[in-house]
Amino acid sequence: MENDLYVIVDQVLSPLPDPCPGGAGDDCFRLGFPVFFFDNSAGNSNTLPPTLTISNLTITGTVSGGNLDQQLSQECAPSGYTVTVNGTSFTYTHAGSITVNISDLSIGAPSLFDVAVEAKPGEQVSLSLSSVIFTYPAGGCQIDIDATSLHLQENYLPNPYPMSAPAACSGNNAVTLSLGSLLQFEDDGSHRVEVIPIEIDQNITVEEMDFQIILTDVAGTLEQVEFPEANGFDCFVEPLGNDQYKLYAHFEENSPQSFPQGELLLIKLHRPSLNNIAIEAEAYFDFARIHFSAGDCCAPAVSPGSGDAPYVVSLGSDSFCSDLEVSMTPVNTTAVADDCSAIPIAQYYVNIRNNSAQDISISFMELHVNFVTDGSNSNLTMDIQDDSNWWCTPGCSYDCFSTTGNTLVHLDCSADKILHDNESMSFLISLTATEAGTCITGAYFRIAKVIYDDDGDPGTPMVSCAPPPSNQPSEMRCGRSISGLVAKENEEGVGDVQVMVYGPDAPCNALYADAPRTENVSPACGTYQLCTSCDGLHQLIPEKDEDILCGVTTFDMVLIMRHILGIALLDSPYKMIAADVNKSNSISTLDLVAMQKVILLVENSFPNNESWRFVDASYVFPDPANPWVESFPEDIFIDFANGNVQTANFTAIKIGDVNLSCAVCGSNFQEPSDPDKVIVYLDNQGAYQAGDTIDLTFQVKDFTDFNSYQMGIGYDTDYLGYINVFSADLAGVSAVEGDDFHIDDPAGQIRTLWYEDQGGTKSLTNGEGLFRLRFKANAAFSDLQGKIWLADSILGNWTYDDSGTRHIFELQDQNGVQFNEAKGESSSKPMTSLRLAPNPFNQDVELSVWLRGSRTYELELDLFDLSGQQVWSQNYSLLSGQQHLILPFGKLERGLYVLRLRCNDQITYHKLIRQ
Repeated sequence: MENDLYVIVDQVLSPLPDPCPGGAGDDCFRLGFPVFFFDNSAGNSNTLPPTLTISNLTITGTVSGGNLDQQLSQECAPSGYTVTVNGTSFTYTHAGSITVNISDLSIGAPSLFDVAVEAKPGEQVSLSLSSVIFTYPAGGCQIDIDATSLHLQENYLPNPYPMSAPAACSGNNAVTLSLGSLLQFEDDGSHRVEVIPIEIDQNITVEEMDFQIILTDVAGTLEQVEFPEANGFDCFVEPLGNDQYKLYAHFEENSPQSFPQGELLLIKLHRPSLNNIAIEAEAYFDFARIHFSAGDCCAPAVSPGSGDAPYVVSLGSDSFCSDLEVSMTPVNTTAVADDCSAIPIAQYYVNIRNNSAQDISISFMELHVNFVTDGSNSNLTMDIQDDSNWWCTPGCSYDCFSTTGNTLVHLDCSADKILHDNESMSFLISLTATEAGTCITGAYFRIAKVIYDDDGDPGTPMVSCAPPPSNQPSEMRCGRSISGLVAKENEEGVGDVQVMVYGPDAPCNALYADAPRTENVSPACGTYQLCTSCDGLHQLIPEKDEDILCGVTTFDMVLIMRHILGIALLDSPYKMIAADVNKSNSISTLDLVAMQKVILLVENSFPNNESWRFVDASYVFPDPANPWVESFPEDIFIDFANGNVQTANFTAIKIGDVNLSCAVCGSNFQEPSDPDKVIVYLDNQGAYQAGDTIDLTFQVKDFTDFNSYQMGIGYDTDYLGYINVFSADLAGVSAVEGDDFHIDDPAGQIRTLWYEDQGGTKSLTNGEGLFRLRFKANAAFSDLQGKIWLADSILGNWTYDDSGTRHIFELQDQNGVQFNEAKGESSSKPMTSLRLAPNPFNQDVELSVWLRGSRTYELELDLFDLSGQQVWSQNYSLLSGQQHLILPFGKLERGLYVLRLRCNDQITYHKLIRQ
């Protein structure tokens, strides 16, 4: 049947009928992708009956571009369908029976359902189906149609499909959106907000409305662009880079909403309150759409639109400093590196000059300085140095300079300071980053106040003055930089590495983070760059001691055994170092024993070793067949006497992984996308009473020419209690706890492995057993289904053939029915094998979690800062199995956070550090 029956996506419904198929009016906010069966047997021998009645239909797919909406998808699905949306993925299920008339199956036939995708004008949207599963006939055999049998009809569906803009509004709906006259919202003396109103020229009643505005900070002087939500609109600001912002507003209600003529929303431009700072900004509407309560969806007129002369905000500057000039200059203006990862010290000269023809008596000075950094200004400490002693009188009982945050105040204990005509005096600000990762790239005054007497008369008039802000990154760069690549011998970059750098003096010791891991292989993956202010030699030592099982499998044990026996030698010194698991400068069976304990989770670390080692990439091994003939360098020394820009590359070695299968930075190592399966089956006959002894032999089918396996077995301790393990038909399996088996009976988990210790392969005839487990029945039950299963969260379940190809184990009963965890029962601990990486982090964090069973879980995530304040929250609907989520934490302030995960009644807490 799979060869004759296709599931296809037909011509896109653009716009989608509102609110779903069969409704009235057009909805230009969404696209509809009809999905239906198609009979491919026409013109051939038709093997399909005239009418098909199927049941338990499940169709999955993904969308690229646009947004899937769970509620809308469910409302628009035909009766009987349940829709699950997880990010860009969707699943439609129908638990009942569906009758399909084969004679009507053709292009344009009625669809099973329509996938509704919200999209913006011009957005490119594509949909792909990944799998179809149903039972035919109803109650009969399950049929899977994989992705190779799913067809998108290219003549009907461009891929991707462009979301078109709606027609212009006309007649009574000829409404115009425009940007109104600039308003001043607030001014607190150091901060000012200018406001651009968004206006509508008539009263309207709408069901849905959105528009997008592009705003450019031409002068680069805005501190923030704010788009506050109001009138039921959801508003978003997205920085586009180069001082450009995208502002998007969206309104949607189930019942019509009326908006009066006039102000609709406000755009707030935050800037320093300095009279001699000019601001300039430009804005225009990118698009707008309105779905009126009565009538079609259309595009209102916008002013200005894309291609028109933009809306301009231009506020000139006034100078109040006719007599005094205050300036700030970086000490080092030489840009020797293109990108700072961190810099421990930066210095700026602050200069005050008397431009008048007479002396000026200065009694007070206050500066608010904003430092442009890659991190937080709260990570900076400020020190003042005045070598001339002009600013500070010796013998004062207090410091004449005080600093709080970015505010610097000068108040001397002596009489007023006299600054003679055409004279200038300076002092030095030294800035130190208290946390690694803060790079100072520029500085400017937000406000400067000087109290002085310029004519000798009593009184001290306040004079506010400051130069225009200088916040371009070229102001301050790394004085000396070190950069390099950390990569495996196959040139695959390795991320999440800490590169320790030690300078010649204690104040120069610092910890710098390697570039974070990326999902795709790129030149940036595994690259690092750091800055230092110290002279002399610098020692670099990479460190990475996590994910100990990454790439470590029983097949690596086979390759190491073959090397020990001389059957097939490891072909590089780096692979030999990886095989030296116990760091004894040799390769022996003791290394295999250490690997076996780690794979079975008897131990969580290698003896005397870390998870990764790193070798100077420029080092040449004198004898590649014996990398220990001399000590190889695991650090690099840098001497800046040879120049201010230095390079240090390292070759990364994952201990225990001799076939380079550890997946880092979007690994080049490719496992089969659809691996072959090896069936393991159990005798599932008879009922059991509490106290009964149950012997389960793990029999196999198609177990031919394999050299190793590993297996993670879970069982329900309410029903089964472990007694013992026995060998069966596979020679070499040591049926001893702590040897080839690790038993955790309280948790209901068994880990086991085997490898051919002579470097060859073994085969079993169908029905022979790998091993036998003996349990006792803790309670009466009549079926093993849901009582025992295989789980990759315990240990990966696979076996290797002689080429190193991985085959997946699948556990069944003697009738071919797969064993699963208990269906319909909520496990007390649904979350297992949970990982958050990178941690510490400076970009988004990936959450990897294994969800037990065969069902959908609601996962609740809440992030709290140290004060207990909730700073982020999100809920996810996830299917069981291995799941990966990207958590948007890259824009968090530096500091310590606590992430709470709740799934059913299981709650876990995890500490996260933002560098």
